[in-house]
Amino acid sequence: MKRLLDDLDALFDLEYPVQGVRLGELIERFDMDLDESSLQGWGTAGPAGEIATVSRGPVYLRYMPHLFPGMDLKLQLAHKLQYHLLPAEVPVAAPVRIAAVLESFCHLSGDLFGWRMMANGGFLIWIVDMSGHGLETGLTSAVVKAIIDSLGDGSRVHELVSQLNEALSHCVRPGGRAIFATGFFMTLTADGTAEFCSPGHPPTLVTGSHGELRELSSNSLPIGMFTGREFVAEETYISGGDTLFLYTDGLIELASPDGESFGLRRLREILRGTPREPKELTESIYERIDRDHDMARLEDDVTFIAVRMIEQPGS
Repeated sequence: MKRLLDDLDALFDLEYPVQGVRLGELIERFDMDLDESSLQGWGTAGPAGEIATVSRGPVYLRYMPHLFPGMDLKLQLAHKLQYHLLPAEVPVAAPVRIAAVLESFCHLSGDLFGWRMMANGGFLIWIVDMSGHGLETGLTSAVVKAIIDSLGDGSRVHELVSQLNEALSHCVRPGGRAIFATGFFMTLTADGTAEFCSPGHPPTLVTGSHGELRELSSNSLPIGMFTGREFVAEETYISGGDTLFLYTDGLIELASPDGESFGLRRLREILRGTPREPKELTESIYERIDRDHDMARLEDDVTFIAVRMIEQPGS
């Protein structure tokens, strides 16, 4: 991590206060021991690159980095940092079962997601897709993660997004490139009450227990476009047995060798089928895209998450 701090400091004001804590301190709390020796045997393309496959009760996570021989050391380190920012488990108190897949574009295009229980008992889940590629985008993901983790325990979801927008806008060094990101953020309670804010993101899909499908569409401009912007939240209800499907555009824009995109229409068709558990659903989608597309030659991250609402006793 120390190798990357100078680059972070060149891009962001690490003294910028977030909830009264220095941004640099928030990032240092990741406590990553990233150095050249730690990269040996890490993240090569192919089966050996599967650094996290966790099947632990309700959670299944498949995270696959793509590195290549001769890749710049700092880019490798930022790549590894980005993967270590991803969640490794689901809180026991969470009202959902989750499975997630991220197979990365080797130049760090900037997909990131996370979840956590909040102080008010709600469950927060989010996904962002940052603009750009390369080292700067990889480091920006650490800043985004640090800010989101420090915000929102007592906030409504649109307030959290507004705070993220302001923090990102103000902590960038003068003259630095602007940060733009689409995203989907939702707070969810055990009774199914939910609020979401979707700044510029592709529609999140919800499959009902009988296969019916509805969409939660974008309701704001992307994060980082304007300071002082007010974001909006919409209320919805996620019933027991419903499946929430989050993804970034790298999935639906994934092109086969003959140039055909995976597409939103095909994704809708899959989700309208017989409801499946998150692990089964994500494995099925991954197997399908792996069969029809060259996963060794990605042009963007391929990221998707299935979130199944747990049916409550007596509901």
